[in-house]
Amino acid sequence: MSISSVSINSQSPSQNLQSQSIIFIDSSLDNWESLAAAVPNGIEYIIIDSNKDGIEQITTELQKYAAIHGSIDAVHIISHGSSGSLQLGNTSLSSDTLEQYKNQLQKWQSILSEKADIMLYGCDVAAGEGANFIEQLSKLTGADIAASTDKTGEGSNWNLEFSQGQIEANLSLNPEITASYKGVLAANEVSNNNDSGIGSLRAAIASAVAGDTITFDPSLANQTITLSTGQLIVDKNLILDGAAAANLTISGNNASRVIQTASSTNVTIKNLIIANGNVSSNSNDEATGSGGGIQTGSNSTLRVENSQINNNIAGYGGGGIYTGFRSTTTIINSKFDGNDGSLGKQERGGGAIATKSAGSLTVQGSTFTKNKGSNGGAINSLLGTLTVENSTFINNDTTAGSGVNTNGYGGAIYTDGANASGPDFQHGPVGGTITISNSRFEGNKGKGQGGAMFLFAYPPDKVAIAGSIIINNEAIKGSGNDAFGGGVRIGNGAYTIANTTFANNIAEAQGGGLWVGEESPGTITNSTFFGNQAVASSSNTSGLGGGLFFATTSNQKIVNTTIAGNKAGGEGGGIVGSTNITLTNTIVANNTANNEFKNKQNASDGKGFSENPSPYFTDGGGNLQWPAITNNFNNANITANVLQADPKLGPLQENGGGLQTVALLTGSVAIDAGKNADAPATDQRGATRPQDGDSNGSAIADIGAYEFSLTPVPTPTPTPTPTPTPTPTPTPTPTPTATPTPTPTPTPTTTPTPTPTPAPTPVFAPAPAPSPKEDTACLCDRFPTPDFSSGDIIPKIADKTLSGTDFDDFLVGGSDSDAIAGFGGSDTLIGMSNNDNIYGENGNDFLLGNEGADFIDGGDNDDLIFAGKDNDAVLGGNGNDTLLGDLGTDTLLGGDGNDWITANFGDDFIEGGNGDDLIFGGKDNDIILGENGNDKLLGDSGDDTLIGGFGNDSATGNDGADFIDAGFGDDAIFGGNDNDIIKGEDGNDFVSGDSGDDTLCGGGGSDILYGGDGDDVMDGCTDNDTLYGGAGNDLLTGGGGNDFLSGDMGDDTLIGSTGRNTFVLASGQGNDTIVDFEKGQDLIGLAGGLTFAQLSITASNSETLISLASTGQLLATLQRVSSSSLKSEDFTEAIVFPDLL
Repeated sequence: MSISSVSINSQSPSQNLQSQSIIFIDSSLDNWESLAAAVPNGIEYIIIDSNKDGIEQITTELQKYAAIHGSIDAVHIISHGSSGSLQLGNTSLSSDTLEQYKNQLQKWQSILSEKADIMLYGCDVAAGEGANFIEQLSKLTGADIAASTDKTGEGSNWNLEFSQGQIEANLSLNPEITASYKGVLAANEVSNNNDSGIGSLRAAIASAVAGDTITFDPSLANQTITLSTGQLIVDKNLILDGAAAANLTISGNNASRVIQTASSTNVTIKNLIIANGNVSSNSNDEATGSGGGIQTGSNSTLRVENSQINNNIAGYGGGGIYTGFRSTTTIINSKFDGNDGSLGKQERGGGAIATKSAGSLTVQGSTFTKNKGSNGGAINSLLGTLTVENSTFINNDTTAGSGVNTNGYGGAIYTDGANASGPDFQHGPVGGTITISNSRFEGNKGKGQGGAMFLFAYPPDKVAIAGSIIINNEAIKGSGNDAFGGGVRIGNGAYTIANTTFANNIAEAQGGGLWVGEESPGTITNSTFFGNQAVASSSNTSGLGGGLFFATTSNQKIVNTTIAGNKAGGEGGGIVGSTNITLTNTIVANNTANNEFKNKQNASDGKGFSENPSPYFTDGGGNLQWPAITNNFNNANITANVLQADPKLGPLQENGGGLQTVALLTGSVAIDAGKNADAPATDQRGATRPQDGDSNGSAIADIGAYEFSLTPVPTPTPTPTPTPTPTPTPTPTPTPTATPTPTPTPTPTTTPTPTPTPAPTPVFAPAPAPSPKEDTACLCDRFPTPDFSSGDIIPKIADKTLSGTDFDDFLVGGSDSDAIAGFGGSDTLIGMSNNDNIYGENGNDFLLGNEGADFIDGGDNDDLIFAGKDNDAVLGGNGNDTLLGDLGTDTLLGGDGNDWITANFGDDFIEGGNGDDLIFGGKDNDIILGENGNDKLLGDSGDDTLIGGFGNDSATGNDGADFIDAGFGDDAIFGGNDNDIIKGEDGNDFVSGDSGDDTLCGGGGSDILYGGDGDDVMDGCTDNDTLYGGAGNDLLTGGGGNDFLSGDMGDDTLIGSTGRNTFVLASGQGNDTIVDFEKGQDLIGLAGGLTFAQLSITASNSETLISLASTGQLLATLQRVSSSSLKSEDFTEAIVFPDLL
């Protein structure tokens, strides 16, 4: 077959079309949908998944097509290309990988017709050394091949200038569509992690042309490109895609910015980690001190997808990303952790992202954790459109802020207007939007205003919050002594809030949940305000508007909303405002204020303690308040006509719809007591409204955010439980038990141990039975990890308060429900009987709950906490704490610090939080979450669920059928006795099933899996894994990568899946079945001194049998392998753990 250079004109697609043609289009191409639309009727096309091996996908689809239609005459492949290389899915087909995919390509040859053509549409594939690649590919497939020697796509043509053999086929695409296609099919691959030079990322950027995609060799997975000569400058439209090299990090080495994009560029960053950028030395210079991770130029477009932006620092602002003037930025499915924009204390000091004016920022499906800013711990948006959807903001912080314009506003998000339509690109007459939807804000902390969000607008801007949870955020006092809006502060623009929960937020001055100021007309619908507080840390009689505070004269509408269980130190436990507020179908109940007159109010007009007999707010009808009052000295009814009765509210919890709400319990007077005319068509959860909740034949809307139904929506309960019948082989693991003795030692009266109330046991789908059929999907995917949460932990209602001092106090409660607070000093606080609230505050405290369902919060420093009997909630807080749950179904949260936690009896929920924690589940069925840090988790007895989280963890299930998810990091996992399910997840893990019929999967990383005793099912999943079956009849699947599979004792089934695999045999260990041995790719490892000369290889039907020649002992059965094809080169010496033979 001679090489000739010809031009294949693509302008006549109707000519010479093969009768059996198929087209493959790689989904990593820009606008691949338009190319798919260009395929004529009658021609089949396949979209290649960019996250999977594209060569394997093509082989599979060719086999399917041929099985139906017969041999194939033409294959068209449209993908990114470069000289001698095609990007197919998450892998590259090039001269370097042809040998790796030799068996796959030879399968193509058996499917294609004798004169078949393969048409490769990708930039420069046949250019230069690419001609040799085409020749080799032609020999392996037996096909004639055509490819391009120059750019393909926009600004060029779709001609294939080079061919190997006689080409009959033409491009089977509509020429009008290809002519208008906006994109090019170029790919540049980074082959090493050098800072510069051939094969480096810096060189790839320099040599790329506008529109190129830069990819990364799979060998760079889990590696770091460390920049030693400064930032990367991207001055053209490019895509940087790390899909083929998972967990690849580009690091600024804490010495420079990572990436700077030029003005008017369009840059996409996908599947990469941008970390350790640092431009902190020039805090007053926007150009040199902003954007530690990425800085974009003016009029530019940036898209970040499936990436991580971590631990970057910028003195001016935008620790992770700083966007240019009039820029468009889109963030999708990405994570921002530990970025810092607070050092320079600039107004634009956003921790993760800061945007300059006249642009837009869209965030979808992303997570922001532990970022720090001077305004906006996660996001700082200036005079531009902001859209946040389906995202999570946890533990972001702006308390470092100080000064007039950098006071620390917006613990997670800070906005300063949404439009730049005025002169000099200031705010003007064309309004923009600030939209927050379906997102969660938790544990964020702001200084001055907006614990979670500070949303300031300029008319006619509009602010909208919908379908979100705003919980456990805090606004502390700033330099102006302001502390407004523990959850959200809104100002100076029209707003709507719908289907949103504000819970357990704290403001030290006003508006525990929400604070609205300036001229801000607004509507609040279908929302819940529960457990929020406006209480000063220095005085429990100071603070206004526990749930909501309105400092605006603009009209406000509050419709079908529940305002309950909130608290103010001074006035208005639920709500503070005036007659510009209209309440309709709204519950205001069980809110309290701790003012000096002991006047516990639901509401207030904020005018202080002067006679005010009139109702506070305008009556829209259908409202309810509780407790009942008579208008008196500054304690008026909320509206003129109001139902005064106990609404019988349930706790704040997940009642359906993915949001935490407060349900109306059976018999509530709020059921069917509202107004249909003003009620929304659904309630906060999305349940239909109205319903006939009292069964009287008429459907009337309920009062509040929750619509009662006689057939309530069940709360979804995550249920994992492993499967086969237990056959335990006891190997008890000692369980450490701590018994610290506090000083002084209280001697409470003991009572008989109550029978613990069992929590719902997680139940998993059954483990799969061994099957000889190859399965390339990861076994982990069949057992999704439940998303557990402790929910909202709310203090009890106290009958009496005991307050300590800033010294070392000794306080003992009584038989009432006590609230005991130690404040400063190392205190001893003892709750005794009933349901107590115990607060350690500062100091190394000893806290004892004793009897009753207690709420215990250790606060700061290193605390020792005994929960005692009954179902307790314990929060360790900051510091290295010791928590002991003892009896009952307890909830134990370690918080920050290296904590030591023992749950003991009961079905307990334990969360380590941040730090290196040691956690013992104790007896019964526990849920243990390690969270962040290098944790050690021990399930002890019972069917436990252990989830490691982030960090290099060790976890042991011990007795019981346990579910263990190692999480992120290099983990060591031991199942213990009984039938366990263990997921290694990301990282290089060691996973041991121990006793029982276990299900083990490695997940990402190069893992070691050991089944132990029992009939185990094991899957290495991705990367290069080592699998030992142990005793029993096991099923071992290697998954992706080059795997090492040793069945060990028993009759095992071995499936290598993709990659170059080694199947291990040894004498006296049983008859193993090898399902998918690929000659020339896989090897058979001989262990324990076994040699090739000792073997007998014979045929039996369609299988090959490998036996010991001297005894006839059958060692292995190979399926779909010819016995005559096995030679000595297919065998190798294998070394296994010495105790396995």
